[in-house]
Amino acid sequence: MKRRQEAGQSLVLVALVMVVLIGFLGFAIDFGYYRFLRRQLQTAADAAAIAGAMDFTYGDYSVAGQAASAENGFTNGGGITVTMSKPPTTGPYAGAAGNYVQATVTDTAVPTFFSKIFGATAPHLSATAVAEGGINCLYGLDTAANSPFTLTVSAVDLQCGVVSNNTFVLNGGELCAPSIQSVNWPAGTTTCLVGTSALPVKIPSTVTDPFCPASGCVMPQPSPAALPAKGTCSAGTYSVPPKPAATVITQANTYGANYCGITITSSGTTANPVKFSPGNFYGPITISNSVVTFQAGSYAINSPTKPGITLSSSIFGNSQLNFQSGSYTIAGGIQDNNFSFFGSYIDFNSTPGSTQSLIILDGGGLNLGFTAAKSTGGVTIFNTGTSSCAATSYTCYGQIISTFSFSGTFCGAKCTLNPSTSGLYPGILFYQDRTYTYSASCPFGGSGVACFGVNINVNPGTVAHNGTYYFPSNTVNFDFDFGAGTTWNYLIAKDVKWFVGFTFNSNVAAVPTTFPLRQGSAALVQ
Repeated sequence: MKRRQEAGQSLVLVALVMVVLIGFLGFAIDFGYYRFLRRQLQTAADAAAIAGAMDFTYGDYSVAGQAASAENGFTNGGGITVTMSKPPTTGPYAGAAGNYVQATVTDTAVPTFFSKIFGATAPHLSATAVAEGGINCLYGLDTAANSPFTLTVSAVDLQCGVVSNNTFVLNGGELCAPSIQSVNWPAGTTTCLVGTSALPVKIPSTVTDPFCPASGCVMPQPSPAALPAKGTCSAGTYSVPPKPAATVITQANTYGANYCGITITSSGTTANPVKFSPGNFYGPITISNSVVTFQAGSYAINSPTKPGITLSSSIFGNSQLNFQSGSYTIAGGIQDNNFSFFGSYIDFNSTPGSTQSLIILDGGGLNLGFTAAKSTGGVTIFNTGTSSCAATSYTCYGQIISTFSFSGTFCGAKCTLNPSTSGLYPGILFYQDRTYTYSASCPFGGSGVACFGVNINVNPGTVAHNGTYYFPSNTVNFDFDFGAGTTWNYLIAKDVKWFVGFTFNSNVAAVPTTFPLRQGSAALVQ
């Protein structure tokens, strides 16, 4: 009898132990789920903070942050709350000035499974992250010593960030920016002596061309059009004599007369210009004290031994060259004769409201000594050519030399170049062939593939270049300021040299929405 009573007690003990074990198992499952959910919340908070920090300059960072949280499974509303704060409200960055954005994702409807059997209530889970945002608009890609930025008696002021793959050479100059990242600049050593600026921060590795990262280039290089051959034309030139009435020059009437070039002298007026119709033209085009318009369309101009287009005006002359919206391949490039500084200018896209035009300099480059330049619509100027050719050939790569001196009052209120805002090259003003490495002397000192010099108009900002300078394999030289009158600028080059100064404005609302670098950068700091 005694043994049978003990057997019954064992069953009761086993049942009690099973209940306890099941309870522990239930709590383990619930808390494992809470931990899993907490990790998901943190991922959503991290994504929201980064998205908010990247987009805070473009509008409502809360919208960007909440959208990123939703993409990670936590949509604001119901039992989910996604709170975006700038500046942060808690933690070590609470109230911090600068580009810090905080995201807090809270779930107040966390389900329970086994633990609710024992009366446990659902917890409120939350995760917080802080990211610092910024926009880099100045990239120096050269990794060699004493490069890529050289400032000689210069004050370069930016509203956006700087990335340098090596040091800065400050020959009596300063570089001021809200964010400066450098591979080799000594930590804590300032580049900004007078103005307000962030201290340079050392980065562990070099950066690549932001338009052409290791994952693949985001913007294809333009392809020059097929150039017309010489054909049967003789050595003579098709001439437009003094003629104020409108004249239309077509491919048919120049080839039909067997001419190897076109000279336009003292012809056309602003209201009644000499006009070109789209097509192919062989031989140089010379414009002397005339008003000429290339009508909208596609052109291929081939001039292997002379500049493709020459603006040849006398002092006090008034040559005007207008490119309407279209695609232009100009072998031999464009140049003036250095005497057109009282009234002459080129409008690289004279079509009002046009968002894009493409000028391809297929050899010869762009050499404007004293001719003003503007673009009523948007333009992208692509500089390319061949790397091996005869010394007298204009098919070789050429420099971009643009002084734009003394001409600010002759091309409207401002001689402003504006970039294309649509198509394949939104936001790009100057685009240098990536495969092209070249250096030659600049007219006012220094050397490089591009020389923007002596912008010394009376009114600051009269001569201005909006958009992006893209010279990833070459050196760019600036004398005086071409950015003071702009809305926004990016500059990506192997090396940059300044004399006197440059202003980088950053009105990001004006940047084309399809510009590859429009969105800022951000990094988690908490």
